Amino acid sequence: MTMLSLEEIAHRVAQTGRIGSEEIVAIRKVVYPDMAISTAEAEGIFAIERARREASIYWTSFFIEVMTDYVLNQQPPVGYLSDANAAWLEGQVQIRKQPSMDGDVALVTSIIERATEVPPSFSAFALRLAKDAVVYGDGVDGQGREHGAGKISHADVELLQRILWGAGSEGQLAISREEAEALFAIADATTGADNIPEFDEFFARAIGNYLVGATGRDVPSRQEALEWSTRGDYKMNVLGAFSRMFDITLQDIKDGLAMRSGDDEVTEASEAEHGSRNAAREALASANAVMSPEKTGWLVDRITRNGLTSGPERALLRFVAREAGALSPELKVILDKVA
Repeated sequence: MTMLSLEEIAHRVAQTGRIGSEEIVAIRKVVYPDMAISTAEAEGIFAIERARREASIYWTSFFIEVMTDYVLNQQPPVGYLSDANAAWLEGQVQIRKQPSMDGDVALVTSIIERATEVPPSFSAFALRLAKDAVVYGDGVDGQGREHGAGKISHADVELLQRILWGAGSEGQLAISREEAEALFAIADATTGADNIPEFDEFFARAIGNYLVGATGRDVPSRQEALEWSTRGDYKMNVLGAFSRMFDITLQDIKDGLAMRSGDDEVTEASEAEHGSRNAAREALASANAVMSPEKTGWLVDRITRNGLTSGPERALLRFVAREAGALSPELKVILDKVA
């Protein structure tokens, strides 16, 4: 049997609207003989995804497998989503006007979960993609769950959590401004819809993390990631890098372990140094809880932009009133009105 090209497979799929096991086997024969995926092959597989109209969990699984291999495993460091690969992936997804929930959205979400680190702009892109799928899309996702158009369901909130927590390196890092903007866009687009009540609290905590938590993620450069990949476990080095933002060093960890094990060699000077560092960290945490004029202005603008205060926005304002260390007079007026 003559081996089909990816272009021929895409043409066949466009005619029938479906991808069966025969097509998946044919694609494997084209892509994997040399154990490497070229850019042309990756773009050909995306063309096949855009040609299909019928859902298939087998195709979704295969599509995610191949595309993840291409963007995360083809070049060192393995698992790191570079800016170039993120831009390529965004460009492929945006060729189609309406993203597929069980193709585009499932792929982007899976990559965020599997990657050791992704650019904050990419997780914001994923959230905007999720917004389009939530507001305009319908049907099943990559796990076979139904997503109704125009409202936030339990499946939608779980999808948003997967994107944010996956992009945040196991929840250790803060929500970025871009991600916060994308969440506001989702809330604005579904104002007045029959959203699940849990979305309000999810929205409040996520945006609140940006406003009164740390100052947002600063993803290591590709060069830094390459250097780390030659010196041991990447994930631990990434977390170590971010911990330095809070003046935590590897020596802190070693000293802490020594203290926990009852090491008698810990000196008074060492204990004093720990106390000083702990005080500095507490001071930084307190400073972060005080909303900056810039973040206050951003929040006021977002809350007042459309003249309405939605349920998620009210939940956010309650969160800020409870958690922030200081509030501007302008924000207090808004809080009083909501109250």
